[in-house]
Amino acid sequence: MSAAPQLWVERESDVLVAGLSGELDLGNRDFVEEALREAFPSDASAIVIDLTEVSFLDSSAVEMLFALHHDVSTSRRRMGVVVTRDALIRRSIQIYDSSQVLDLYPTRQEALSALTRGASAKLT
Repeated sequence: MSAAPQLWVERESDVLVAGLSGELDLGNRDFVEEALREAFPSDASAIVIDLTEVSFLDSSAVEMLFALHHDVSTSRRRMGVVVTRDALIRRSIQIYDSSQVLDLYPTRQEALSALTRGASAKLT
């Protein structure tokens, strides 16, 4: 079983920013998903999940991102995921997200800017 990754949460206006570090996999997926769901305030218009400090994620972690995205979308909010262009985990996300469901951003600032103005700038 993997050690629990570190999670931090902060607000930027009406956007919740949750950052993770470490490894995300089947061994800690439930813990991470529960912690993220508990952190989502009902009054946040958007949620940014910052993965810039994540060194590894497996398919279960990507599935978790899909599940969170679905729940956020059904509550009429938006979600963005921050992953740098050169991050090793970027390829894992792209493989599982071939239909580009997740909005990926190369920086936290780009995610915040796009989500607060309602635009989508998916990372290619």
